[in-house]
Amino acid sequence: MKQTVIKILKIFGIASLFLMVAAYFAFSTVMVQQKKGEVVCREVNIHIVDSTVSRMVLQQDIVTFLQKSKIPLIGEKLDLIDLHQLEQLILQQREVEKCEAYIHLNGVLTLRLTQRSPLLRLITSNGSYYLDYSGVLFPATPQRTAYVPVVSGNIPIENNEWIAQLYQFGLYIRNNPFWNAQIEQIYVHNRYHIEMIPRAGASTSILLGNFDHFENKLQKLYTFYRTVALAGGWDQYDRIDLRFNNQIVCRTIHTSP
Repeated sequence: MKQTVIKILKIFGIASLFLMVAAYFAFSTVMVQQKKGEVVCREVNIHIVDSTVSRMVLQQDIVTFLQKSKIPLIGEKLDLIDLHQLEQLILQQREVEKCEAYIHLNGVLTLRLTQRSPLLRLITSNGSYYLDYSGVLFPATPQRTAYVPVVSGNIPIENNEWIAQLYQFGLYIRNNPFWNAQIEQIYVHNRYHIEMIPRAGASTSILLGNFDHFENKLQKLYTFYRTVALAGGWDQYDRIDLRFNNQIVCRTIHTSP
């Protein structure tokens, strides 16, 4: 009987504790909402979390964008600021990948931004674009330059399937230490065949063909480089052709005596 009473008291005590905690949070929420209704926004703090890594977006870019949008912020009551709407508005800036907006009861509105990280730069007849690590295309601006491999030529910018293949190819190149150090330029020929220009051998072109089985092609080329071409580097060839099944066809540069 005594043990039963103790168990009941324990259950009652735990239930009472939960009720007290719930009541505290409910009361706190009400007080915060009341406080937000009294406090106005006195400052907008823009924090770009990866500003030391990339400068695709600057604080002044966001300040100018907000000014043009004419959304009332400074002097507006905190409870009237729609944080979700503000986040979605800033995400219209394609260079911004993530945006979190939150307010402090001291009247400060904080915008926490993460920039898009360029993977490749595409130079087309319709302008210049970046393809980022999420596979998103966004326009490049002359004021913001990222030093990434450049893709030029006959780029089918409207062909989503091809852009997706380019994205997978770019990821492979950038995530592979050897190829990331080697490949500087990519040129797209007719029928979307790919030509690569290595950094250490600007006079050498590497003909990949289309993106089919590009991993196998590059692995064979890597083996060839390590076993045959390493002694003389790429410069001893003016063309290395990977378009044929299970073959690497090289054309040697002939120098005059």
